Amino acid sequence: MTPSACGPALTSVLDGPARRLLDGSPVATAAIDARGTVVYANAAFETLLAAPAPGALLGTVPDLDAPDGGLAPPDRWRRLPPGGVRHESLVVRRPDGTRVPVCAAVHRVEGPPDDDAPIWLSLLARDEPRPAADAPAAPSLVAVGVDATPRREAERALARSGSRLEQFQQMIERSPQEVWIVGPDARIRYVNAAGAASLGYRPDELVGRPVTDVDAGGEAHVEATLDAAATAFRRGQASIAFEVEHLARDGRRISKEILAVLIEVDGAPLGAMFAIDITERTRQQAARAEYARILGTTLDLFPGWVACIDDDMRYLYANETFAADRGLDRASIVGRAVAEVRGDKVARAMVDVMRRLRAGERIDHSRRITDARGESRTFWMSYRAQRDPLHPERHVYLAFGVDVSEARRNERRLDAVLGGTGTGIWEWNGRTGRLWVNPQFPALVGARTEDANTPMIEMVRGWVHPEDRPSRKAKFRELVEGRLDGLDDEFRVRHANGNWIWLHERVHVVARAPDGRPLTMTGMLQDVTARKLQERQLHELNAALEARVAERTGELAAATARAERASAAKTEFLSRMSHELRTPLNAILGFSQLLGMSTLPDGQSDTVTEILQAGRHLLALIDEVLDLATVESGSVPLQLGSIRAAELVDECLALVRPDARQARLIVDNRVDPFAPPVFSDRMRLRQVLLNLLSNAVKYNRPGGPLSVSSQRIGSGGLEVRVTDGGLGLTPDQVARLFKPFERLDAKRGSIPGTGIGLAVSKRLVELMGGTIGVDSVPGSGSTFWVRLPFAETDASVPVGEGAVPPAPSGAPEPADRPRRRVLYVEDNVSNQRLMHHLLRMRPDIELEVVGDPRGAVDRACACRPELVLLDIQLPYIDGYRLLDAMRAAGVVAPIVAVSANAMPEDVARGAAAGFAAYLTKPLDVRRVLEVVGEQLGADSDPRPR
Repeated sequence: MTPSACGPALTSVLDGPARRLLDGSPVATAAIDARGTVVYANAAFETLLAAPAPGALLGTVPDLDAPDGGLAPPDRWRRLPPGGVRHESLVVRRPDGTRVPVCAAVHRVEGPPDDDAPIWLSLLARDEPRPAADAPAAPSLVAVGVDATPRREAERALARSGSRLEQFQQMIERSPQEVWIVGPDARIRYVNAAGAASLGYRPDELVGRPVTDVDAGGEAHVEATLDAAATAFRRGQASIAFEVEHLARDGRRISKEILAVLIEVDGAPLGAMFAIDITERTRQQAARAEYARILGTTLDLFPGWVACIDDDMRYLYANETFAADRGLDRASIVGRAVAEVRGDKVARAMVDVMRRLRAGERIDHSRRITDARGESRTFWMSYRAQRDPLHPERHVYLAFGVDVSEARRNERRLDAVLGGTGTGIWEWNGRTGRLWVNPQFPALVGARTEDANTPMIEMVRGWVHPEDRPSRKAKFRELVEGRLDGLDDEFRVRHANGNWIWLHERVHVVARAPDGRPLTMTGMLQDVTARKLQERQLHELNAALEARVAERTGELAAATARAERASAAKTEFLSRMSHELRTPLNAILGFSQLLGMSTLPDGQSDTVTEILQAGRHLLALIDEVLDLATVESGSVPLQLGSIRAAELVDECLALVRPDARQARLIVDNRVDPFAPPVFSDRMRLRQVLLNLLSNAVKYNRPGGPLSVSSQRIGSGGLEVRVTDGGLGLTPDQVARLFKPFERLDAKRGSIPGTGIGLAVSKRLVELMGGTIGVDSVPGSGSTFWVRLPFAETDASVPVGEGAVPPAPSGAPEPADRPRRRVLYVEDNVSNQRLMHHLLRMRPDIELEVVGDPRGAVDRACACRPELVLLDIQLPYIDGYRLLDAMRAAGVVAPIVAVSANAMPEDVARGAAAGFAAYLTKPLDVRRVLEVVGEQLGADSDPRPR
């Protein structure tokens, strides 16, 4: 660095080895002339002032401020006499605006002319150790002396150097900067007062001693350091830096930072070392590291982001969340300026924030911040300032940010909901007595919060209807006293338009003091005026409705009575129709059966068969119509129990097998005999299966298959399937199949049937909790299936009627067998003759017929029959009353009902009345002979003749 306009005094100092010492010194050193212009600056000075390029400071006036606001530094320094020294605190302002506090040492060089004597300026950053209070007044200028082993020899050598070095030596002796000179033999050739005092010695006590006496690292460390320095200097390196520990006289270890340069004095190479005591700095660094560790561990737990800067607006700490939002690594943030990380705009804003924080202000507000991904979010920011625990004269500034974007969105949603529903919210603070309300709260009564000239709590009290105030006040008193934790109330308030409106309020105590006093209460209000109006209108409508209901109830009772009469009339009609149809059929079928049992001329047997088939078809039609009426009325009595499907299928196949054999069908029974029992009514399930099997026989093709199978439906039930090989069904036919009287098409008109059986079967299966359906493909046959639930227990159910009686036998009866008397009460002559012909097949029976029921009791008492056959539909008196009369007269013989009333309820009523059996007309000859034989006892021969 070439001095600008150097005077003789400055030129003399910068000649020879002194220049090399100054250029390599770690202390920022500069020389200024009387006008304050820089005429010399070493590298450390340019670095401290952030010079843009080497030599850029020459010819400029350094930007220095005095903290005390006095004269500018150059003006004060010019007043120093030659040889004068001054120490003070300054602030360096760099080109980027950064302010750096420094300790300054100023020395006015001696020698004529006075006005040309340069001013030497040495600057140490504030965080470096300050000069001791008792240190000699000297600038912080780094300089070296001549090479001499003993101090006196060094002083004589320096004296021989002439006046050029006298000034330089004076500066070195008075400088607080430690200067050590070491010879090639590793002995101390020179140490200034500051260096010797740092170890508790005088300079003359150290000169001539080996370096190992003061180096705590020992001889090996000294040799290694000197070898490394020699190698660096041979390679042309201007200076080297390293750290050592010196041993003080009292045994203390003092950490020092050394900057070594190689100088030549009188042709001999010497090592000049500038030492800075870094013990305090090391301690501070360790303390700062521990402080940072504890602070970082604590702040890392913060749910948002945290950053900390110092007075120089450089980051001391940033947590991971902050770094991630900036798109940086945390380590790359610490130490950098705010402007580098956040930009100039944020840096300028932080200057004002820091000023307000230092003034004691707490700053909390929300800010929109755009992160590294370009996403804009809302943060709740809190800024705090505190003294730096390591440097009490400085501050650290903390910024805490919590992402409240979602909370703000939720607030906006809640405001929208509350605004849309007109819900008012309030919160009362028990400590301050302040009532907070949302905008919807005063809007309920047509007011605005900002319009209130009185406190809100007083406004609310004034709104309430005078009649509602006492009860509302009493309820709030109970709430305050702790007898209630909340209340749900409705009251009236005056609207701004002058009308009274109804509000519904829910109040909750959020927190209470230890004495039970509420600390916080919240409430929610809604306008329920419309609901109140609707309730009043509803009450009026209810009153009118009750009157109409009473009127309609009477009408409904009358209609119900009419419906019941109509139902009874329907039942009566069906019963009478059944009786009227069965009575002539009884004669037709009865005599036809008798003719069929007789030997007839050729051709007449076929005629009788045709009569029987036609009569049975008519009887089946009557039975199915009655079944359909009963099922549709919902009055079908069911005896549900546990039924083995395999056993019932076997029974039903036995009944249809003759017809199947005649049609040459191939019958295949694959029902699982080990399947769990189903829950159903045995008689009704038998009826359904017989209908499906009969249809499979009738609608099959000659020689076709008839298959019955079963499969489990999960764990809930059993499916029984009946498959035929008939023509199959189209989807349209399947849709019409289970409707009453539906026979599908005319092609099957020659097949006997009524079209009622499947409709009855469907209803019966549904009543038993099951389902019925069909799967069919035209031309490929049909599969009818019945699904029923499994029974919980395998309870046995009586098989019921249906067994085929034995065929009549023509064996002669013993001639001496006693006669059995049977009394038959019947007003119809045809039925009387039929019973005479029928019982002729039992030569041991003597039949007596009574046509007028009014004499039946007397006749029964007179002839003492062993069996009474009693018609139900009799003139003058019905069969039930006649039964009671006979029992009252002492008739003990079994009485069997013989009636055309064949509906299930008729049979059930007969059993309940006390009839031993119930025979329905038209009579089945075999069934009549079987019942008569059962009632006459074991000694009766039941075989017909």
